[in-house]
Amino acid sequence: MLKIYIIILTFNNEKTITALLNSLLSLQSGFKVIVVDNGSTDKTLLQVKKFQFARLIENKKNLGFSAGNNIGIKHALNSRADVILLLNPDTVVPKTFLKSFNKSTRLLLDGYSIIGPKIFDENGKIWSVGGLLDKKRYSSILKHKLNSELDYISGTAIFIKKEVFDKIGFLKEDYFLYYEDVDFCQRAKKSGFKLATDKNISIIHKASSSVGKNSPAMQYYMARNHMLFVERFAPLSIKIRELIRLPKTIYQARNKKHELIGIGDYFLRRFGKSAYWG
Repeated sequence: MLKIYIIILTFNNEKTITALLNSLLSLQSGFKVIVVDNGSTDKTLLQVKKFQFARLIENKKNLGFSAGNNIGIKHALNSRADVILLLNPDTVVPKTFLKSFNKSTRLLLDGYSIIGPKIFDENGKIWSVGGLLDKKRYSSILKHKLNSELDYISGTAIFIKKEVFDKIGFLKEDYFLYYEDVDFCQRAKKSGFKLATDKNISIIHKASSSVGKNSPAMQYYMARNHMLFVERFAPLSIKIRELIRLPKTIYQARNKKHELIGIGDYFLRRFGKSAYWG
């Protein structure tokens, strides 16, 4: 049986983390849980400490999605994990979650190294079954219908085999937040690893409960990191096109202060955590 480690990164998630850990507690055994806290200032730590089955790692400050998860991933790999499951703290898993996964390990045994579940929102609508890249701008687009085309799996819930980390390394920490999952999957694909969405596994996601949907931070990091992702992965023709359309991009963001700051910081080569938020 595959040795599974679930990594949950928290940052001020007191309203959602209890529901997730309760849902994991109700599952059958056969997995380990590591909660990595990124310096929460609310009651998140108090909530997590109520669940003795979860190993807690406390960071003194917010290291971002990539660096925080990397700490948990490295701990799991040092403990001889076969599969890492990154799971957002604003998700809830059904009782059949890991049972369904154990039945579906054929995907991991048949050559797939990264798989994701069907992700539903709180209203029962599909939020994601993986993602695609917009071929015109190389921006990430969440899929809502299953088909064979797949460019990445959302970091909201992603199973990754140990061999992927062994070959391509970890999540890129200069993104801090957003696009690190797309980057990771693109590097994996370029190294020959296969991705898939498993239609038999599902979770519920309360989207953007940590950062806030369309919040200033989300606008900033999405704008900055999209440009960094294009720099790293887009064909030359798209890079030239993005440069030519830069005045249009700035004009479209004219009423979105934080997007403009993100674009500016990209050109100033200011990556990682933005100093704008302290």
